Amino acid sequence: MNTTRLPLAGLLSLAVGLLASCAPVVGAVVRTPQFELREAGLASFDPPGLDTPARAVIHLEVEGRNPNPFGASLSEVTLDLVLDGQKVAAG
Repeated sequence: MNTTRLPLAGLLSLAVGLLASCAPVVGAVVRTPQFELREAGLASFDPPGLDTPARAVIHLEVEGRNPNPFGASLSEVTLDLVLDGQKVAAG
């Protein structure tokens, strides 16, 4: 049986080359994406009734910018609604 063997130095060189091609450029800085609140408003409000709690629908428009040369996706958003210093809702 005839097999070809690469010397150990050749295998190590190949492995380092492959790993280096996946690494970020030395000195590159990953910058934090920026978000800006563009608009906020009360879309609707239902006052509390005898058997129902109050209900408010709030409209938020947020613009996001990624300053990095690679793409990023947003998979989840969480928020706390604070009124007069007290947390009144979370989502």
